[in-house]
Amino acid sequence: MTGATGFIGSRVARELVKTGARVRALVRNAAKARVLGGTGISVVLGDMAEPASLAGAVRGCQAVFHFAGTTNEFKPRAHFERVNVDGTRLLAEAALTERIERFLHVSSVWVYGLRSGPGVCETSTCAPSGQAYADTKLEAETAVRRLIDEKGLPAIIIQPSEVYGPGDPNWTERPLDLIRSGRMILADGGKGLIQPVFIDDLVRGVLAAAERGGLGETYILCGPDVVTVREYFSYFAAMVGKKRLPSLPGRLALGAAAAAEGWAR
Repeated sequence: MTGATGFIGSRVARELVKTGARVRALVRNAAKARVLGGTGISVVLGDMAEPASLAGAVRGCQAVFHFAGTTNEFKPRAHFERVNVDGTRLLAEAALTERIERFLHVSSVWVYGLRSGPGVCETSTCAPSGQAYADTKLEAETAVRRLIDEKGLPAIIIQPSEVYGPGDPNWTERPLDLIRSGRMILADGGKGLIQPVFIDDLVRGVLAAAERGGLGETYILCGPDVVTVREYFSYFAAMVGKKRLPSLPGRLALGAAAAAEGWAR
């Protein structure tokens, strides 16, 4: 498994151990691997850009769960391509060489474009968005599909929606910090629609796909409820005692976000 020290991967790894599976985690940072101590998960050091370490990590395995990826928006585009695209392709090729029975590639619903939302399904057309993370996840999916078609890679593609829950930095902890400090600003009143999925439900979905999913198939994993962005973040606001969330028109919000990112760099 890759990404076993991350938010989603760590929970899937622990659930696999509970089922009696022997889990091996490919970890780049030895310090981060300490969180896996005492879990029964074996650790091998390696890097998504090093084919030799990937081959050793998957050797003797029955299945590969690929969660690793970079989301660091302050990294250059080349970094995203090296990790998300080239790393995925190299790992899939290693899985082919080792005759892995199942390759679970965890992608993102954002491969359908940043304006995609409820109503998108697995047969919808994917679209680039101009955002490094989403576009390189799309390129990684394309590489996996090519290996499915040309070399028979026994892959299943998982596309989670917005994942939330304890320990999540993107849709839980960071928004809470922003709301608490009064820095959360919604674009266009937060009227956009999302269909978020709770981490426990996502983990169950991933394991179900691994056990019963069809090879070559793609599965969007999302929660049952469609909500506006404002409604979603209003629950967080209530948690920290905030009564309202400020908003800006779309263009002004985008400009403010760009300025904030430039300042952060």
